[in-house]
Amino acid sequence: MRDGEFFLRLLQTEVERMEGWCQNMEREAEENELPEEVLELIRNVVGSAQILMSQKVQQFFRLCQQSVDPTAYPLPTPQDLASFWDLLQLNIEDVRVKFQDLQRLKDSGWRLPPEKKLDNIYTVFIAALIKRSTKKLLYYCVATVKDS
Repeated sequence: MRDGEFFLRLLQTEVERMEGWCQNMEREAEENELPEEVLELIRNVVGSAQILMSQKVQQFFRLCQQSVDPTAYPLPTPQDLASFWDLLQLNIEDVRVKFQDLQRLKDSGWRLPPEKKLDNIYTVFIAALIKRSTKKLLYYCVATVKDS
């Protein structure tokens, strides 16, 4: 049955995998003389994984714990957990792809791809920041209008 205990086991497996990826890349950064651009990419990817683990993963962990606590209110349903897990898996997959890209970079002797590809990485990163900021700004504007 896909209950809180089931998802806690899955979550533990995913967290251990992500922690391993982070440790491996941090070790690479420490043990090798890498260009600053490569170090920055490693820091960004490791940071993304750490943020995911400290925020959404922890939120899901608490939800799973709440689901196995009969005194919890409201009690999350297995469907609630499955839906959150599906969303979390998208984030985990995104982080996995980023580490996979770092591994390819390592396999190439840490030779950076053509500038065009790096620009694309930064463009996506900046676009995500703008999107997040726009959502917060929109929320603030709606809240301000409702309050007046």
